[in-house]
Amino acid sequence: MRARFKRQIGAIEQIVRFIERFFEAENLEPQHRHAVDLALEEAFTNMVRYNPDGEGDILVTLEREEDELVISLTDFDADEFDFEQAGAVDVTLPVSERTPGGLGIHLIRKVMDRVDYTFNGREGTITMVKSIA
Repeated sequence: MRARFKRQIGAIEQIVRFIERFFEAENLEPQHRHAVDLALEEAFTNMVRYNPDGEGDILVTLEREEDELVISLTDFDADEFDFEQAGAVDVTLPVSERTPGGLGIHLIRKVMDRVDYTFNGREGTITMVKSIA
């Protein structure tokens, strides 16, 4: 399944319904839903927050490939972001001692089994994979 969503935080409601339709269509177990909701919301929110002036919508694709869920988000007008260079977040520190930023990526990495980022021209794609075996 794929759909385009407006580059605005308010689109999260539509994305949640999109995920719900996907889970129903694929007859997926509900225990996987939280991870997909969290990762997709975090990735989408980051794309909107860090590129609010980008042109056009953001494409969200949800696929089931045997025992994996593959979730991808594509921003067609983005500056390159090196996902792998995002620093690790020390969640053992008190909030008052942490440097702001990076917690969303940390959470995505925790709930997904694999996260990849590709960039070509002005097109950036985050692909997240969750095992459902």
